[in-house]
Amino acid sequence: MSRAVFIKGKRIDLVCLTQADAAELHRWNCDMELIHLWGNQPFPVGVKSIEEQIESQHKQKNSLMLGLQLKQGGTLIGIGGLSHIEWPWRRAEMSLAIGQDRYRGKGYGREATMLILDHAFAKLNLHSVMLRVISYNERAIKCYEACGFKLAGRRREYRPDGDEFHDVLFMDILSRELGNETNPTRSRGSIKVEMKVHSRTHQPNRTF
Repeated sequence: MSRAVFIKGKRIDLVCLTQADAAELHRWNCDMELIHLWGNQPFPVGVKSIEEQIESQHKQKNSLMLGLQLKQGGTLIGIGGLSHIEWPWRRAEMSLAIGQDRYRGKGYGREATMLILDHAFAKLNLHSVMLRVISYNERAIKCYEACGFKLAGRRREYRPDGDEFHDVLFMDILSRELGNETNPTRSRGSIKVEMKVHSRTHQPNRTF
């Protein structure tokens, strides 16, 4: 499949998504393991809805969603980008997801994160980028710390999962901090992942 390359990397490129990618994105959105890992709500998203989202990206000026494509073979392995771009305040929210398990833990997420941040700060002239991550996703947290993100806050017991609740962490990075990711603990400290979950005995059924 031919996709337009938007940002070139070493092992992956960030590419413009096409309508033909909707089926693959739909599979990821319906994978309960991925839904749990990402901390999303367990509701399926229809292919039509995803197609509309892809189409709307070409008209958006406050969001940028791209595909993560391997240079070797052109396989689409994930998605990532910026949303809620607030131009007057020069800030945005970042998201990233590796959709195929066999490509996790190989450094693709870190490379994609750095490409997105470089574009946000060097090309879009943003000052601050924030993201959210579920507290039990240790691999993602370590990746973001390695890229220079710091813990900015924590929303406690935000994500219900059966009889338990999990925290959501808010992490951010400033434009002047990009490139200093070799020492991610220099200012606000590294994140101690809160693995303790909170029992919800008063309501045994999962609700969202």
